[in-house]
Amino acid sequence: PQDATALRALKGLPSNPKEKLPSVPEQAPLPGKTEELRNQIVSAMSAGNYFPPASGNAFALIQRLGAMSPSDPFFRDRMDQIHREAVTQLQRKIQSKDTEGAKALGRQLLEFFPASAELRSLRESIKTEDAGQLEVRNSLMQKLDSAMAHGNYVTPANDNALAYCNRLLALDSQNAKAQGLKRDIAIRASAQAKDLVSNEKFDEARTIFSTLLSVAQSEGKTATVQEMRTQIEKLEFTAYPVIHDH
Repeated sequence: PQDATALRALKGLPSNPKEKLPSVPEQAPLPGKTEELRNQIVSAMSAGNYFPPASGNAFALIQRLGAMSPSDPFFRDRMDQIHREAVTQLQRKIQSKDTEGAKALGRQLLEFFPASAELRSLRESIKTEDAGQLEVRNSLMQKLDSAMAHGNYVTPANDNALAYCNRLLALDSQNAKAQGLKRDIAIRASAQAKDLVSNEKFDEARTIFSTLLSVAQSEGKTATVQEMRTQIEKLEFTAYPVIHDH
């Protein structure tokens, strides 16, 4: 404040230096560039590649187009379209009972379209469906535990541990308990059938071996298929001995 020269110099400065800067005209986007982006957006949407983190997703491309040319009607049209198509896809996942896929797509929609009215109602449907799935899984797990406790490994039909395991894995392919028990069931059922043979309960043993053979064939387990066939052949020989009349 005591420096008069400095004060005079400050007073001589323009009040808004930006007013002295030359105005730079805003560059219009290159027509070829916007057309290329439009084509990429159409391709991404045709492939169902809507959202990040997927490479070349439609949402990121549409944002780039909006940054380059905010007044381009293609930008707003495609943003509306991606919202409609994603909502339709979410509805299909809910209807087809694909709960995990629906939740994943729902999270993406919530992130990129948080104000979507359709999404709010669909999220309630997902919650309802998820609660129903949980109830079904718990019921199946109880039946599975009961079947294991009673030794009903592969019989009777539709009321056995293997059937409940398969139904659980159809609902939740990553269910660790069901995966582990399914491996254990085959071992226990085979041992059970051999005990039945020792007790001359041939029909019951044959039913178990035949079921294990069908399972092994469907899963492509060649060694198990051969083992079950051998067991069935031995059982036929034991159950029906050849009697010679003299």
